[in-house]
Amino acid sequence: MLRLTEVRAWRGLLAKENHFIDDDVALTVANWWDYNQGQLTLEGPPGGGKTQLAIKIAKAKAAPLYRLQCFKDLGKRQALYDWDSNIQAVITQTSIKNGQVPDDINEIIYTQKAMVRGILTRVLLDPDPNKVLVIDELDKIPQEQAFEALLLEYLEENAISVPETGERIVSASGKPPHTIITSNAGNGGLVASLSQPVLRRGAYLYVPEPSLSLRQVILENNAPRLSKEFIRCCVLFTEQINRTVRLVKRVAISEIIMWVGKLQLADELHSAKELNGDIIGLTIFELVKNTGDRKRALDATKRVLTWIQTQKHKELLQLDKELGYGVNDEAVDQAA
Repeated sequence: MLRLTEVRAWRGLLAKENHFIDDDVALTVANWWDYNQGQLTLEGPPGGGKTQLAIKIAKAKAAPLYRLQCFKDLGKRQALYDWDSNIQAVITQTSIKNGQVPDDINEIIYTQKAMVRGILTRVLLDPDPNKVLVIDELDKIPQEQAFEALLLEYLEENAISVPETGERIVSASGKPPHTIITSNAGNGGLVASLSQPVLRRGAYLYVPEPSLSLRQVILENNAPRLSKEFIRCCVLFTEQINRTVRLVKRVAISEIIMWVGKLQLADELHSAKELNGDIIGLTIFELVKNTGDRKRALDATKRVLTWIQTQKHKELLQLDKELGYGVNDEAVDQAA
């Protein structure tokens, strides 16, 4: 059983990398890292910070990071290994010239010199015991079950078989790599499609959109020259846009982070002390990527800003209470 101090230690480690999580997420991450029994599967909405969480875990532990980006036609070459036909041809020609061709040509052409190492092979051969592998956006592969055949041996035995040579590539560190699988399939979408042999080998975590309190802390740390009140207005504005405007794609935390970066620059250039229509119009491309959504958001800007102004004191006081600055400042203080 992990103690609360260990959970908070993980929050502090990630806070130093400018990534903020709550106790529930930290507990799952801490247990998975310490016991390292199987993969950590992260599901959640696009742009919600799953990949960044995986990357920041590796950075927090100063661990080598390997990333396998999934796509529709992902195959053996990218994931496991392949053979370089040009090198094989050179090996064959050299052997013939030297009169050293064996009865079975496979004995000379399938060698380490001719192998093109995929991500899983490379991570296994890394001797660092803390190495991290991110299998990113597994849901992009149309039939995840087809990919499971590549994963099962790796997850079960920390090894890959090479039938051409009869060899097995095992973890050079003697320990299983820390493996993280991410998915945008939605709450439980990937879990429903993966088989039990894969699922039961690891931990599962649904990563929701950050709470208002985490959004406040994240934005403050990404735009430190903006005031807390300005950031709170950004939190209220984006929350109201998501709640009241019918968007094709909800505004995600990754887009809000880019937006406040632009707002910080706009603040320096135009001495803006609060959100207004001109500043939002200048930076809306960072916040809303879909053309139709962008128009809908701009059309709603005046109404949302008026709501923020008329409710400003009441809403900001309530938001301060909900944000619980004492709790979140503790996480930031741990990062200092």
